[in-house]
Amino acid sequence: MTLPAWDDLAQIAGAIRGGLSAMGLRGLVLDGVMALIGVFVLANFALANGGLMSYVWRKEMAYIQDRHGPNRVGPGGLL
Repeated sequence: MTLPAWDDLAQIAGAIRGGLSAMGLRGLVLDGVMALIGVFVLANFALANGGLMSYVWRKEMAYIQDRHGPNRVGPGGLL
């Protein structure tokens, strides 16, 4: 028994492979393009997740340290 999420990914991969095959890509070229698409998707997920986690970590650290931003510490953040 497979999970529904894996079935969805298999359908997406099959649709992409079918579209690339219709454009005339075959064999190793098709496999290479599919690998590049996979690396591109994974890298974008990792970079977006890293940026989001960095933002969340900074907000948590500011809360723990009871630090206030420049909009709450006087005119122009001078205090």
